[in-house]
Amino acid sequence: MKNRAEKLSKEIIITDGHIDLPYKLYKDGLINEKKINLNIDSNGNFDIPKAKTGGLNSAFMSIYIPSDKKEKEAFELSNSLIELVQNIIEFNEDFEAALSPKDVIHNFKKKKISLPMGMENGSAIGENIKNLKLFFDKGIRYIT
Repeated sequence: MKNRAEKLSKEIIITDGHIDLPYKLYKDGLINEKKINLNIDSNGNFDIPKAKTGGLNSAFMSIYIPSDKKEKEAFELSNSLIELVQNIIEFNEDFEAALSPKDVIHNFKKKKISLPMGMENGSAIGENIKNLKLFFDKGIRYIT
């Protein structure tokens, strides 16, 4: 059974729909860090060695905004977390951005781990509906 599972994990795309890494890094004081090396086994739930060992091909980075954040602060935090994910992708060669399922498939064929983004708590949109497009243009693909 183990051999079959390992074989399947190399043939099909495995996705995790919610990774809390961006907010964890924010809480750890690393929000402005440009060079976060995830190619080491960390004490957290997500890093490159763990993703590769588990056969993870696509990991939705959760842009989590706590409900106590008011509109302006929520907007600023969401933009900072998005930038943090972009920096992670740029600094770690095993990652690629993914804006569509097509991107995930393309990255899978290149043996790259896709990092699409979703936003948890849409308070950052505020009263300006144009913020939906702004966040879409920055890579957000779902908002709860």
